[in-house]
Amino acid sequence: MKNYQIDLIEKWLLRGRKITPIQALKMFGCFRLSAIIFILNKWYQGNIKSKLVKVKTTHGRKYAYVAQYWLEE
Repeated sequence: MKNYQIDLIEKWLLRGRKITPIQALKMFGCFRLSAIIFILNKWYQGNIKSKLVKVKTTHGRKYAYVAQYWLEE
């Protein structure tokens, strides 16, 4: 069963773009990007890759690490 957020994120990745949980929340209202990536990774036989990227924070700490995902074809 597909839902609207899965479709939007799938199209985003198919265009060759990368996405982080922060972007997914802002652009698609998705709080559980990792769950959607888990589903998409099954559909694309493990071709969704990830790495940790350093992002600037607005509170206390200067940096945090978040996952960034992309589709490798």
